[in-house]
Amino acid sequence: MTLPDQLPAPTFRSRLSFAPLLKRWQNISIGDSAQGKICQRLLHQFNEQNELLKPIDDYGILIKNSHLVEEAMMTVFPLSFITNEKLYAAGVPFSDKVIHASPLFQKMFLDEENNNALKLEKQVEQLLADAKLNLSYKLILKKFYNIDIPFSINFICAYPDEAQGISNYFELEWDYQFIEVSTSEPLPVLSDEVVSACLHVSQLVNYLGLLKELPIEQFLFDGFTIVHVHEVTERESVQQIKQILEKGNILDDKDVMKEVGQQVRYLLQIPDLQLGITSYDQQDKVLNYFNDTSFLLNHIPVEFHASLCDEVARTIKASTYYECFINKLEEEGPVKKYLSGKGLENVFLLSLQNKNQLIGWLELASSKPIKIDVLLVEKLHKVILLVQDCLLKNQQAMHSQVDQLIKEHFTAVQESVEWKFKKTAFEYMRQQQRGIEPKMQTINFTQVYPLFGMIDIRNSSGVRNLALQKDLLLQLKWVKQIIEYSYSSLHLPILQELELRLDGYINAVNNFLFASDEQLIQNFLRTEAAEILLNLKDMDATLLIEVDAYFKAVNNNRNIISESQYDYEQSVTKINNLIVHLLENEQKEAQAIYPHYFERFVSDGVEFNMYIGQSITPGKNYNNLFLKNLRLWQFRFIAQAAQQVKRLSHELPVPLETTQLILAYDEPLSISFRSAERKFDVDGVYNARYEVIKKRIDKAHLKDSQERLTKTDHIAIVYNSDKQVQEYQQYFQYLKALNLLSGEIEMLELEELQGVNGLKALRVQIAIEEETEKILKNNPSQLFG
Repeated sequence: MTLPDQLPAPTFRSRLSFAPLLKRWQNISIGDSAQGKICQRLLHQFNEQNELLKPIDDYGILIKNSHLVEEAMMTVFPLSFITNEKLYAAGVPFSDKVIHASPLFQKMFLDEENNNALKLEKQVEQLLADAKLNLSYKLILKKFYNIDIPFSINFICAYPDEAQGISNYFELEWDYQFIEVSTSEPLPVLSDEVVSACLHVSQLVNYLGLLKELPIEQFLFDGFTIVHVHEVTERESVQQIKQILEKGNILDDKDVMKEVGQQVRYLLQIPDLQLGITSYDQQDKVLNYFNDTSFLLNHIPVEFHASLCDEVARTIKASTYYECFINKLEEEGPVKKYLSGKGLENVFLLSLQNKNQLIGWLELASSKPIKIDVLLVEKLHKVILLVQDCLLKNQQAMHSQVDQLIKEHFTAVQESVEWKFKKTAFEYMRQQQRGIEPKMQTINFTQVYPLFGMIDIRNSSGVRNLALQKDLLLQLKWVKQIIEYSYSSLHLPILQELELRLDGYINAVNNFLFASDEQLIQNFLRTEAAEILLNLKDMDATLLIEVDAYFKAVNNNRNIISESQYDYEQSVTKINNLIVHLLENEQKEAQAIYPHYFERFVSDGVEFNMYIGQSITPGKNYNNLFLKNLRLWQFRFIAQAAQQVKRLSHELPVPLETTQLILAYDEPLSISFRSAERKFDVDGVYNARYEVIKKRIDKAHLKDSQERLTKTDHIAIVYNSDKQVQEYQQYFQYLKALNLLSGEIEMLELEELQGVNGLKALRVQIAIEEETEKILKNNPSQLFG
């Protein structure tokens, strides 16, 4: 906070006086030391010049006695200051008038009349005025109230170098030991509150109460001020950069980037220096995708960014190595062409790293040659550390934002396709940053090959209905038994009506249970039957034990016996859990063969989709050898899983059998992520044929037959290309050698399905051996090298 606008700017009453210096000499002159003798001589010479003993308003007196004044200043400033060309001066307290200065100070800051002629920015002038006011009140409080205010009397300011077009930072260190303050006005007694406030404000000028209690105009300052000036551009530039980066994000805010660039120009003393920062995300292999802070990327069309990234990686190789980047580029390459056209003949890169991993690079460019040496890199070292930290935090924040966007617009995604979701999220955030109405792009992959497999519980609907019928019959007969017994003792006609209805319900369940009958019967058991049984228990004490046993058996919110259904659900769950467990473990091997998209669905059995292709894994060259490996992996897994389920069937409450199905499709597809369903689906009318086939083949029959394609203890493989027959015959022989398959291959034709005809299939038998120990764990990927 500076002096408020409503208060007038203070007017200092100050005079040049050597009296404080003469008092110091007087103290030193007592004794026989060399310093004492010098002070005695100077005192004698000053006493002979009466005009030097009083406050001086006519500065011509200084010229007249210049030799004596210079000699006096020798006792204030050591000889070493002069020889080292330091920046120092002595002047009239709180004014621009200088009476003595070092040659370098004279040259840099003074006009012909020894006045401070340096033009300052308005903000710096205000800060300097505040600093003078703080110092003046420090002297006043010390002299008249014995209050020593513990604040620094150093002051940092930027001085423009108009010739260079840059600014330098200087630290002004004031020495007030030769200033005496006096007043002819009566001074008030300061309250404890005022004293406490003075001791606790960061600057006295911030405390308006002090300025009103002790107006500065009533004090007189006699003597001279000593000022030492230290060039601190390197230190202050780095500190300024640190403060700028703490306030804003250099990768998101152009003003922050502009301010940091200005400070680096001061630091390196290069007026036209251009600063750029490129972020390189090792995790997602994203090159500055989210910001515009790289002038290299901004000067080069997007289609050349990949080339630039390759050039940079080749040039700096994630090390602290630095050199002229543009000189290393191909002479006729697009990168060099664009940079040269912009007049950027010198482009240097310094790597930004985290744990020896490249996270980006700092770009320096100028139209004139830059002398890159150890000294320059040393100056930049602290800046690099600050920018590295900022870059790392930005990347971490960006990952959090991307993850949030993916969860919001998509779902949790697999590692194999996560890069595409992140790239889309990056583009969404980039649009937001540029003020464009953001639109989430469609996630799609082209030219991918599908693999579909299914292990299905045979006749699951029929077994579930049988379990339901069994439970309903048990409950209906139990209710009828209680009703019959109660009628024998109570003789209520309503009980006969109930028996008649119960017989009808039992007949319905025994024959064919329709969905409407199921709902009707369950509603009866839940409500009417439950109410009647409770009433009968109250009317006939002999029914107490039986009715309580009944309600204990149906102790659930539905009042329905579900023992057989529970056994069935437990059996299905155990089979599904086994298959899912095996599938998740085996998928690690499959992903190692070639990264691909995988999804599974669990109902009465497990089905799974896989998609493989170059567009899903652009970082690894694709060929059909990987597709063959995954087909063999799928074939082997289904055979192994079927064997495991067969062993498990003996432990199930309800014995269940499974059928196995594979769809071998030899044509590439395009798939897109459907946000509403949170899953991938095929694109286009032509590709939709694959989905039609996939949904209908599990219920398909053989041509001119009532026999189902799928069969227990067998694997059916539906194919759409005759060339696949030979491929799967090879797999069959291999898996037969591993004791996973047995018998011979059946060559089958399927009935015409709705919208699909001409499908063919292979069917092979799974080798089922009780307590077999012959299932090998070979890696099928080795089959094709």
